[in-house]
Amino acid sequence: MKSTAEYLDDPERAAARALSLLQGLGGLSAAAAWGRNGAAWRRLAAFGDADGLPDGETLSAGESLPAGAGAQALRAGGQSLGWLVWRGAPPAQLETVAALLAGHLQCEALRAEQAAARAANETMLEISLLAGECPALERMLPRLHRLMQRLLDADNFGIALYDEDCSAFHFPFYVDRRDPSPPDPERIFPLAGPMRP
Repeated sequence: MKSTAEYLDDPERAAARALSLLQGLGGLSAAAAWGRNGAAWRRLAAFGDADGLPDGETLSAGESLPAGAGAQALRAGGQSLGWLVWRGAPPAQLETVAALLAGHLQCEALRAEQAAARAANETMLEISLLAGECPALERMLPRLHRLMQRLLDADNFGIALYDEDCSAFHFPFYVDRRDPSPPDPERIFPLAGPMRP
């Protein structure tokens, strides 16, 4: 069974429909809808000479609008989700259209958060099962590395094991894309004093 969110348009299609509605109401010569994608901004839809309008980053920075332009923040749940920017005389229904578009953007943000949480939970479950599936450390650590890459940027990844009896550690697993000579997994590194082979 699909959730309600899955019946809604994606942000680009919702923005195109919203701008089409505004264009049909008249008064605007150009308009663009901007949405936040993480830290980056992307233009979701536009009509007219929208290239001369400010982008989402400029609008968020609070810079002044060019003459004849207007902007409406797209917010939901206290969160800034995007911008509607235009040139011309806005129709009376602009606020309503902006609120509907903000609802679509909020739904997409929630869907992305849920997908990320689901992926993180599945990955953590797989990590917890690794010890039982891979009794040998040499087989387990590369799999752990691959799983960690799902959650974070782990191209450079190392695991150090500390031996309390010797006050030393070693690296049974070490991957560094730029390091031409990774530490030997058998090499012991004492916390104080010279290194032993």
